[in-house]
Amino acid sequence: MKVARPIPNRLRSISTFSLVLLMFLASPVFVRTTRPQSTRKSADWVAFYSAFRSAVRKRDKQALKSMMAIEFNKGAGISYSDPDARDAVLRDMNWKGLDQVLRKGVSSVKSQGGKSIRHVPSQMSDVGMVAFFELRNDGRWEWSDYYFYH
Repeated sequence: MKVARPIPNRLRSISTFSLVLLMFLASPVFVRTTRPQSTRKSADWVAFYSAFRSAVRKRDKQALKSMMAIEFNKGAGISYSDPDARDAVLRDMNWKGLDQVLRKGVSSVKSQGGKSIRHVPSQMSDVGMVAFFELRNDGRWEWSDYYFYH
């Protein structure tokens, strides 16, 4: 019967060092845990737009207000007495028109005036409503404007 010989101290320390090094390299410190920026923006948009459509269907004014730009509807040239016009916009909202336009599809991200913008519908027809969404500097999407065009 063979008796196992003890591992020499030098070999044992090399083995221990190799094992510790392997565990360190395999740790989450070196594993990429975040998604690429473009993937995050895309996923953030999908989550935002899904929540937005749900809030419109439910006529959830509080949820919609939280998704709106404070300086909402400035692009259409409409001015309100209150600088934060979101309550007035939601009070006067054409819900049926908004429901209809949201079913028509969303544009791809476009750069406009240094901002990332999306709009619905994706294709503008002769007459209708258009809603604009803007990517804020903090990476969140917000509903920034809407108007009727012809």
